[in-house]
Amino acid sequence: MTLASDCLSTGVRWQSYTSCTITARNTSLADATVDLETVVDQHLTVSGVAGATKTGARSVVRRGLVVPGARPGTPTLKPATSSGYRPLAQYGVVPTKVGDRDLVTYDVPEFVYGGTAYRSIGVDVNGYLVVGDAAGAAGALPGRLPDPAGPNNVLAPFWTDLDGSRDEGIRVAQLTDGVSTWVVVEWQVDAVGTDDNRHFQVWLGTNRVEDVVFAYDPAALPQAPSGRPVLVGAENADGSAGQLAGKLPTGDLRVASTLPATASYSVQVTGALTGSGRIATRLTASTVPSTSVAATDIKVVLPSSGWRP
Repeated sequence: MTLASDCLSTGVRWQSYTSCTITARNTSLADATVDLETVVDQHLTVSGVAGATKTGARSVVRRGLVVPGARPGTPTLKPATSSGYRPLAQYGVVPTKVGDRDLVTYDVPEFVYGGTAYRSIGVDVNGYLVVGDAAGAAGALPGRLPDPAGPNNVLAPFWTDLDGSRDEGIRVAQLTDGVSTWVVVEWQVDAVGTDDNRHFQVWLGTNRVEDVVFAYDPAALPQAPSGRPVLVGAENADGSAGQLAGKLPTGDLRVASTLPATASYSVQVTGALTGSGRIATRLTASTVPSTSVAATDIKVVLPSSGWRP
């Protein structure tokens, strides 16, 4: 179990208030039942509660709260508003040569997908990448998606039968706009048995939030190889959920994951005494052996000198 205490403000004026959200997340597979108790010190009082029970001027409880077990996020696709396709060759990125059934593993800066942070990807010549461990995932041809059978945790901007033997191959690089940074994966490969190029990209934001985009060259949108199926879509870590685009790419696509449910309640606290106050929550799980504590410091100050009661 993990427990978080997040307040809208970590400073309030005397007799003013802020709101804090207490969130429990279950990292085990089974649902868990937990008891939570939130208390504040003498600098604060509880002035409102939603989703729990106020038991005193400085205490709140929530008992028997069921927290769903950890489940992979559910990815969906939607049109992207992004900077779009940018050829990595123009930045001097050297390609990795690949053949007909090759998958190349890369260690990359941390990115988030489906609510989980990863530091590696497996990029397959056939137009898909596996997020995280890519062992045994090489050379797969498009089938169903989602599918509990591997490969799983797949991002597939253009999954079909492709070959890099006669083309440049795969490029991977980091790009930044000065504020955000992305790992960019680019395929420069051919329809199998031809020298008919297909190129496209996946952008993975390394900014602690999920930021995944399929980017396509608007001047050369990838077309289906003759007689070959094409799959465009995304899948979660265990193959239990995902989404297909249902058509060939017509523009960039963003992958957005709906994360597993958490359990939470909110507490409104009011400044009662100037100084450094604290709101603290203790979680005890009855169905799994777990005890956690989360706290937030809140400074209480006097109103400005021009203030009048």
